Amino acid sequence: MQLGFLTASLRNESLTDTVAWAASSGFDTLELACWPLQNTRDFSGSQLNVAGMSPAYADDVRELFSKHGLTISCLTYCDNNLTRDLAKREENLA
Repeated sequence: MQLGFLTASLRNESLTDTVAWAASSGFDTLELACWPLQNTRDFSGSQLNVAGMSPAYADDVRELFSKHGLTISCLTYCDNNLTRDLAKREENLA
């Protein structure tokens, strides 16, 4: 079993710093937050710029994770389905 966490919890940290900290703290894998970099959500995190992905950027990310012995468990971009605002919840579910 691998232990990891969703990087949105460290949304103000860079991917480089997050990966280094996770490795030094004994984590094995990361679930990368990849909300759009510019958005109006009251919650979001983006340690991975999916819209700006290029082969060179992908190589850099792969090298960063390899250097620290971590893997990527998944990429996450989701809206809040637990909001108390029922109209917003329905919009998010749609």
